[in-house]
Amino acid sequence: MAHRLLWEGYMFDASQGDWVAQAGTVLGNLLPHLPETDDHHFGGVFCLARSNGQPILVTVVGDVARNKHPQCWTHALEKATRIGKNGDDSARLTRCPPEQWAGAFRSRASGFIGSFSGLPEDFDEIFVVNLMVDIGAMEPHEAFELVRDNPEFERLRKAGACIWAD
Repeated sequence: MAHRLLWEGYMFDASQGDWVAQAGTVLGNLLPHLPETDDHHFGGVFCLARSNGQPILVTVVGDVARNKHPQCWTHALEKATRIGKNGDDSARLTRCPPEQWAGAFRSRASGFIGSFSGLPEDFDEIFVVNLMVDIGAMEPHEAFELVRDNPEFERLRKAGACIWAD
């Protein structure tokens, strides 16, 4: 049975338990699809923020090496803050200058920003839209528009790692 969680006037889907558990499930669906040469990415930091970039929830998802913790934490917060301040809808690989990190999106439906740091950037992007759709903070058609140019999207969709895109 699905549960709903009301937060700041917006209804989120909490059908698999709390958001951290859902984030773990989303991550678990992506990890098997990382390139075979990638043997050091097993988690990261997720940030859910208000439309102005102010964090609501920041949490570690999966296993993050101790030496990567500060870097992942800083990048996840920076991405959300940057989108909130600039009024952009995303920090995408196709739009970020080389000195900035990709992997954050603002939902037009809810106004919330989701960001993630810890995987390769193209997987950070897919993680964010997968989780935002899963918790009900983003519509599937919006997620598709945001990641359709992602170099990993089509492969992950065909592998079933983006179930909202079926």
